[in-house]
Amino acid sequence: MRPAKLLLLVTAAMIAALACKDSNSITGLHTTATPLPVTPTPPPPTPTPNAAIAGDWSGTFVPSDPADCGGGPAYATLALDGQNVTGTVGAHGCNGFDNAHFQGSMQGNTINGGITGPVLLLVHGSITGSTKLTLALRDEESGDHLGALVLQR
Repeated sequence: MRPAKLLLLVTAAMIAALACKDSNSITGLHTTATPLPVTPTPPPPTPTPNAAIAGDWSGTFVPSDPADCGGGPAYATLALDGQNVTGTVGAHGCNGFDNAHFQGSMQGNTINGGITGPVLLLVHGSITGSTKLTLALRDEESGDHLGALVLQR
């Protein structure tokens, strides 16, 4: 009987060893660590909304070379549809134009476009708050900076 007891003891020890192979303590089974939750990627920043550019503006044409060309009154009447800006602009002075067509686009507080009419001008500008609009004018053909329309409501 002695070999039977020994066989029984060895078998019990093997069963216990196999049953406890994933245990790291007396009280429980070893478990795999739970991964930390993945932090979701934050959404992209919200773009700056287009400033309130639509409406009537008036002010002054400020030439790039006042000695060569004096400034004068200026105006713009603009409409905004999504990012598209259209309207009429005018400036009086030696390089003046009246009721010229403006077409451009707006991103946040920045406006880019062109003026067509008696002259072809590239426009780059910005709006400050909802009361000041500055439009820098460049000759489309030569690239020369001609001045700026400084407008307010």
